[in-house]
Amino acid sequence: MKKGIFILIVMLLLLTGTIWLFSLDRWDWSDPAHILAFVTAVVAAAIPLFLWRIERAQVSRDRAIQESQAKSLDRQEQISRWQRYDVILEAVSRSDNETHLKYLGKQIREMFKGEDGKLLRSAFRANGTIPLPGVNGQ
Repeated sequence: MKKGIFILIVMLLLLTGTIWLFSLDRWDWSDPAHILAFVTAVVAAAIPLFLWRIERAQVSRDRAIQESQAKSLDRQEQISRWQRYDVILEAVSRSDNETHLKYLGKQIREMFKGEDGKLLRSAFRANGTIPLPGVNGQ
C-alpha cells in the first residue's frame, strides 16, 4: 500500500510538471499531438490509483479466504477430535492389553479435558485390566 501511494505521488508530480511545462496560454489545443500527450499524462496518473484499488480488493479477498480456511480447519480438527474420542472410548472398554491401556490413558490425560475427559477417565477406570492404586494389595 505504501508503494502504491508513493507511485501515486510521483505520477501526480509528473502530471503537475507536464501541465506547468505546457501552460494553457502556450498550449495549442488544436494540435492533436498535444492533446494526446495531455491525455496520456492523465491516464498515467490514474494507473497507480487503479492498481491501488485492485490491491485493496485483493487484500480483502485474501483475508476472507484465510478466515474461511481457518473456520474449515477448526471444523476438521473438531471432527477429528470427536472421531478420536469415539475410537478411544471403544478401545478402552474392549482392550485387555496393559501397555495399550497405559498408552490410551496417557492420551486421555493429554488430549481431553472437561466432561469428555471425565467420561473417558471413568471408562478407563472401569476397565479391570490395569488395577487402580490401592486395589489388590498395591
